[in-house]
Amino acid sequence: MQKTRILIFVILMAILGASFAVRFVGIDFGTPIPVHVDEHFLVDPAIDAADGDFNPGWFGSPGSTIIYINGFVFYVYNTYENIKDGYHRSAFERYQNNPTNFLILGRILPVMMGTLIVFFVFLLGKELKDNWLGLIAAFIAGGAPYLSGYARIIHPDITSAFFVIFVIWASVKIIKTGKLKWYLLAGVGVGLATATKYPTVMSIVPLLFSHGLVIGRKFFLLWIKNYVVSYKIWIAVGAFIGTFLFAVPYFIPEFKTVLKDVSEEARTEHFGWHIIGFKDHLKFYFEDALFNGFGDFIRYISLFGIVIILLDRKMRKHGLHIVLFIFSFVFFISVLTLHWGRWIIPVIPLLAVLAAIFIYWFASIFRKKIVAAMISVICLTAFSSSSWLLSSARAYASTFTETQTQAYFWQHSIPDYEVIAAETATIPNKIPPDENTKVIGFLGHHSNYLAWIDYFVVNEQVDSRYFREPERYYQEVEIYKNLDKYGRLIKKFESELIRVPFIPDFSFFKKYAFISTPGPTISVYKNYKPSDFLAYTKLDKVIPTDISDLSFRERVEFNVYAEKNLFFSFLLEDANEKENGKIYAVIWRGEEFLRTIEIDDSQKGRISIDEENNQAGVFRVRLISTSDVFFHDIKFPDQMAALGGIFKITGCKEPPIFFMNGTMIEAQTFHKTGLQTIRVGDQVLTLDKTLEWESATSLKGINKVEIQGCDLQVSTNGFLTFDQEAMKLFNTPEVQQGITPLHF
Repeated sequence: MQKTRILIFVILMAILGASFAVRFVGIDFGTPIPVHVDEHFLVDPAIDAADGDFNPGWFGSPGSTIIYINGFVFYVYNTYENIKDGYHRSAFERYQNNPTNFLILGRILPVMMGTLIVFFVFLLGKELKDNWLGLIAAFIAGGAPYLSGYARIIHPDITSAFFVIFVIWASVKIIKTGKLKWYLLAGVGVGLATATKYPTVMSIVPLLFSHGLVIGRKFFLLWIKNYVVSYKIWIAVGAFIGTFLFAVPYFIPEFKTVLKDVSEEARTEHFGWHIIGFKDHLKFYFEDALFNGFGDFIRYISLFGIVIILLDRKMRKHGLHIVLFIFSFVFFISVLTLHWGRWIIPVIPLLAVLAAIFIYWFASIFRKKIVAAMISVICLTAFSSSSWLLSSARAYASTFTETQTQAYFWQHSIPDYEVIAAETATIPNKIPPDENTKVIGFLGHHSNYLAWIDYFVVNEQVDSRYFREPERYYQEVEIYKNLDKYGRLIKKFESELIRVPFIPDFSFFKKYAFISTPGPTISVYKNYKPSDFLAYTKLDKVIPTDISDLSFRERVEFNVYAEKNLFFSFLLEDANEKENGKIYAVIWRGEEFLRTIEIDDSQKGRISIDEENNQAGVFRVRLISTSDVFFHDIKFPDQMAALGGIFKITGCKEPPIFFMNGTMIEAQTFHKTGLQTIRVGDQVLTLDKTLEWESATSLKGINKVEIQGCDLQVSTNGFLTFDQEAMKLFNTPEVQQGITPLHF
């Protein structure tokens, strides 16, 4: 007996050690950025909590257990670093400077929770039968790819799955003993599970069912009466509600925000999956999500485990609540409109138990223990080895640099104050590499500002979701199809196939001996600017540009033809003199970045900028400021300038007449004073509402633009000049060939 206990202990420790290893290896993947799109939702409020702000401000998951546990860990770490350094820095400042240590510390929690899941799977199997069933179940759960892979991410799924398995284990204890302490612990577990991720509130189902079994068989009405009047179930429910409110302390004070965030998380719009209904969700979770979570063998033999539970009287009494939770939870997440494979994670440890029940039953057919043990080992090797090999290979691959991290570091190479349009989940924008580089959302989020964008960064995992519904996302699909017309491919970050050194390269093992490094394929396109196509030829005549009667706000871009030095001047007006700000003049010659000039907004009088140049050419000048800064009386003596991109005209002595060569122009106004009609060639734009874009498209050649007022924001994919003769320079054949409409 003692030898058996030692053997069981050694095997369990080996399983837990291996489970911890496949979760911990690669824990720093993606650093110094939280590459998973959802990580910052839990990291940012944890950083705030470490600095004393305990209101997360976002309650979509809600993820409170993770936020507050990691907030305490971050506080301890930051306090230690402050003592070591001898001066005080906030956790936020330290995180901005070096996020890697915080991310690794934060990921330790799911690693530990993921390992504890394996341990509680063992305990659950032990309660259902004996130690050997527990060991089989723990071995299967330890190697499950979803359980190991998501344990390296600061995300609610693994932590919520731990609380679910804890509740189900405590529910078995309720069935066996009926003791109050197990009701209390089960209620606390449901509260913590729900505080981690709302859908796991379904873990209350096994708790309620277990209580029904404790009541026993009675006349139906008497059974209901005994069920309802039992103080134990009310203590459990009270523990659930009390624990939830304790773990989510701002749930009631911020209830309006809670409703808003939950409604956004439960939105019906989920791009790429609008066509999916309840039946398709069920099919997806069984065929795709469970396959990714386990593979074929475990997925199917767990069904046989359900049959055994239903047929075996003792197993049915102690294990039926497992089946009830699986079906109720999968039904619940299938009803929801969102569509994520990882939502199946709380079910996976329980499927491991079901699969173990089948293997245990099959092995027990053979009466000799040695034969039964051999059969169990053979079954585990056949059914679960692929999961362990895949989890191990992915853990090894996680030690390599992720493609999103490569794209993140690429940002360091681009000039300051250029704008990157990156899709969600491509380049995380919470910790930009340089405060001067602006990362904005792509496509639909900023479609009217594409003229400002310098780089498109495209993630194949995201664009493929648009292509699933081309009729719904026809604009986005059209842009993706024609990216090579809008810009030039300058960089591509792709996964590499690597050799996993500890997996043999033959027979069954070969498919796991080679694996791709993590991350989607990311392509970087340099957005075509009209000035990129201009020929640097000397003109016989230069028409000076004097924009003394126009005022621009926040930012404006000019394309300037200069025969020698680039020289221009302007007046500044700071509407908020109490705040010190900076103004930047960014200068390119064609596509070549030259320099950034910093200007203090407290400067008075006319500001002049002189850029030495020894040959004629076209320069691109971008003036950038905060929204309370205005540029007045801009002059380009002995040079010819054209407006390009997007700009705000805030005032003018007389409405100007422009000449444009682009294929489209859009305009909106922010105030009622800007309501007007704009004539563009033969087309008319009617601005009869504020903050609504109106556009003229399919324009050809040079068009005259007549406006009535100057409180406007204008976007164009071509040039606007103030003289028809000047437009001849900016209307070269190269320009006409290179410009493609960005709007439809």
